[in-house]
Amino acid sequence: SSGLTVGQWSHVAVTLDRNGNGVIYIDGGANVTAAMNPNDYSGVDIVYTANNLIGNGNGFVNGKISNAAIFDSVLSAANVLAIYNNGTPDDLTSLSPLSWWKLDDSATFSTNWSIPDAGSASNTGTSSGMTQGNLIPATVTRGTALYSEYSFDFDGATDYVNCGNSFSFTDELTVSAWINVDSWGTYDNFVSQIN
Repeated sequence: SSGLTVGQWSHVAVTLDRNGNGVIYIDGGANVTAAMNPNDYSGVDIVYTANNLIGNGNGFVNGKISNAAIFDSVLSAANVLAIYNNGTPDDLTSLSPLSWWKLDDSATFSTNWSIPDAGSASNTGTSSGMTQGNLIPATVTRGTALYSEYSFDFDGATDYVNCGNSFSFTDELTVSAWINVDSWGTYDNFVSQIN
């Protein structure tokens, strides 16, 4: 949570390469640069078979999430800064996201939310623990011109979106999302993988 303010929208991006080198960006700037694990990852493929979740991991997010995306590359600092776009979420199409869940009014509800993937992987997300009331109007851009007038509000207890397990990364990974937390828990994950 370092560098993030409760009740304020922030863009967060995390990059990871096959050697375990990672960078955490907050609002377009590098916040932490380090090896993600002290073990030697040299030449190890990044392959995941677990479910990809938005709003859950070891702990549930209590707050709002919008424009969550996964890339099968390490985005450059310039790419991350372009996504931040001075606090205004931008169209990610030119960066070729593997998956991009806008978490907006393109989602449909019957007994659960069905959240379309605007990326190339077509991994539609399905909500758990959520109602129609979880899609809310949200000023994602701190009062400037809006890209999306919606986000999903996660309750910090049971709400999450399951985006399936069809991802396979062999070299590099970037995860990106706009988040606005109501409070921080110990292990809040805005996008994660879990069995």
